[in-house]
Amino acid sequence: LARGGEGADAVPDVIEVEVRAVALEVLANASGGAATIGACTAAPSARSCTVGGLRPDSEYALSARARSEDGWGGWGEAGGALWRTAADRGCSAQADHVSVLGERRALHATLDRCSKDCWAASECVGRCVARAGLSARCSACFGEVAACTKLYCLDKCALDPDGGACRECARAVCMDAYAECVGVPLALVP
Repeated sequence: LARGGEGADAVPDVIEVEVRAVALEVLANASGGAATIGACTAAPSARSCTVGGLRPDSEYALSARARSEDGWGGWGEAGGALWRTAADRGCSAQADHVSVLGERRALHATLDRCSKDCWAASECVGRCVARAGLSARCSACFGEVAACTKLYCLDKCALDPDGGACRECARAVCMDAYAECVGVPLALVP
């Protein structure tokens, strides 16, 4: 394992080990230290492993270890960067996601109608859009974009809410947050 020409006591630059599995442990920061929330093991050819039961909008530390022909190595330190799970909002339920993607033009027509009927009041728009069959959590995204448009684009939307200037302003100011909330790429927002 010595570097070429430097003697037997030299520290190697690289040690190659065939990894046979990788394990991941998810730890929650508790007052008395870190508590293990879950763990998973994956073969090197796997692209991922899944740990369920994580709470939304919470921080977790990750620790990993690998297995070689010599057995499992020790767990790495769980310090360093914390990972945050997504907030429990938006259109993450499968039925919501299918509707948002499959019926997006109809939903945006509903959003336009509800925004006008509710004068773009967030809660009213959310309740109105929910009548189209979306969950309250998902419908809240539609209410938020209506309220954002009213707040930041009123001067462009007051006289012509269907006009190009209103739509351009809403897209520039509010649609990034809306796309993130509903869980679709911005390119799929009509």
